[in-house]
Amino acid sequence: MAVIDTFLKLMLEKRAERLVLVSDAVPYLLKGGETIPLSMPAFREDMLGRIAREITGEEVSGRREGTFRDGDGAAFGYAVLPSAGELRIEVHAAGAMPPPVEEDDPLTKAVANFAKSHEPAIPKSPPPARSGPDLLALIDQAVSLDASDLFLSSGKQPRVRRNGTLTFLEAGPPDAAKILELIPDEASRREFDESGSTDFGVRWELSGGSRRFRINVFR
Repeated sequence: MAVIDTFLKLMLEKRAERLVLVSDAVPYLLKGGETIPLSMPAFREDMLGRIAREITGEEVSGRREGTFRDGDGAAFGYAVLPSAGELRIEVHAAGAMPPPVEEDDPLTKAVANFAKSHEPAIPKSPPPARSGPDLLALIDQAVSLDASDLFLSSGKQPRVRRNGTLTFLEAGPPDAAKILELIPDEASRREFDESGSTDFGVRWELSGGSRRFRINVFR
């Protein structure tokens, strides 16, 4: 059984729209605009390279997009997005839930065991919000909190991940137009319009100095 098939089963069980795997980061699912981190350790780039080969059937040295089928013939769309020091794989849900398959590969067993764990709890009661947040100010705040991730969804209160725990920021929900303003160039905007997502790196001057960020914008 391929390692990616274990993730696909979990994605379908959770009824998520997308699976995201990023090197040296905890894998997560996207469901209805919410980010659901999986209770498993971050994957090294060489491990994601193996998963990319399972999906594409060959070594991947550049950006690749297309469709593939899992071990039971269900179809999925994918994007493999390599960049300097990072490999990112996104898989879009499609098809039916595959039946259980005996797992004889040690790595697949390890992934499956982690997948059975519960996701980290998300706060139920967000703190009082202010309206009209400035997105760069939110990014600056996330950096000052030493957060690993900042999650912005239109109409929803911003959250950060710190030490694996999701926490609400004291700020109002941004609108879609403000989030789209983060896209820095025409090529990335065109990619977003055509595929529904774009991934890019940017450098901004914040209160603590110049910082580089990796950003994924998706519908």
